[in-house]
Amino acid sequence: MIRQPIMRSAIKVDSERAAYVRAAQAIIRVRDLRDRIIGGHGQFADPAWDLLLDLYVATVEDRPLAVGDACVGARVPQTTALRWIDQLERLGKVKRTADPSDRRRTLVSLTDAQLSLMDRFFRSAADAVGSFGGDNANFSSSSPNGR
Repeated sequence: MIRQPIMRSAIKVDSERAAYVRAAQAIIRVRDLRDRIIGGHGQFADPAWDLLLDLYVATVEDRPLAVGDACVGARVPQTTALRWIDQLERLGKVKRTADPSDRRRTLVSLTDAQLSLMDRFFRSAADAVGSFGGDNANFSSSSPNGR
């Protein structure tokens, strides 16, 4: 009897996180679209945010992400991405661990605290713009003219 509410809660969290992952993936796609249409490759770089988005998706999907793969997701030169990973690690937002299947590789993931902050961000963003992926998302509700 006690386990049932816990299971429902876990299902709700999984369902919410699945929506948040879709939102993170949509943000990444929109950024790629912006770069293709508007151009300015590198002018709009936000490697820390790009890293956090990629790591959020990988962490929630329980998919190990090697440091090199995370660097690609940052959309900046590898040395720049590595500096950002170092800084995010110092800030307690990401952690590095040895890959148990290949000791030559290092994995990077969000810390539990950062995972919670990312969940909180997506929950707040969903409240601000409507349900991610749902029919009731309304981006023009902030002003009567839709601007």
